[in-house]
Amino acid sequence: MFSVTVTITSRNYDPAYDDINSQKSRDLIVEITAFLELFCRIKFRFFFSIRIIGIFPGSVGVDYVLVFEPTSNVTNNSIVDEFQTANGTKELEFLVLGKVSAREVVPSTPTVTTVTTLPTG
Repeated sequence: MFSVTVTITSRNYDPAYDDINSQKSRDLIVEITAFLELFCRIKFRFFFSIRIIGIFPGSVGVDYVLVFEPTSNVTNNSIVDEFQTANGTKELEFLVLGKVSAREVVPSTPTVTTVTTLPTG
């Protein structure tokens, strides 16, 4: 799982994006998810899913999580490289990206508590 941040310099930030649940935010999330999912399925063999987690000012900044199958050999650098190579092209719907960063996120494992009961009597 990778946390990815991109800025889309070819878009303007709308204050409605401050509320991730606003209609404008939801519309943007649907639009971005559609082409990012297609892009990732083409570029990354073991791509599994994408989840947008935030939108922020700076043209339009987007934070999202990319999930890959455990057998994937995707790295932070390979994600950034693919997005930078496709920057401004049809592959990314001609979006012009500014900064692109990615970092691997290790999912936390919930703490498991074991309770042992002894027979009474």
